[in-house]
Amino acid sequence: MESVADVLGRYNPGQPDAVQAIKDYIDKQFHLPAGVMIQGERVIITVSSSAFANSLRFRVRDIQKIAGGKKSITFRIG
Repeated sequence: MESVADVLGRYNPGQPDAVQAIKDYIDKQFHLPAGVMIQGERVIITVSSSAFANSLRFRVRDIQKIAGGKKSITFRIG
């Protein structure tokens, strides 16, 4: 069971629901943090390693569905 601090720590009232949904999907599947932002028709996912980015590339279709359509997905390592 999650504590209130964990839930509130992930909550950001200024971000779109799709951003939080993508973060939750990545956390659930890989148990690793990722930065997600949406710029127009592009979803930018920032991860810590190239191996992690490559693993996410195999799930681009799932991430696109979560993002709500045909947004392009860009991975950044940093």
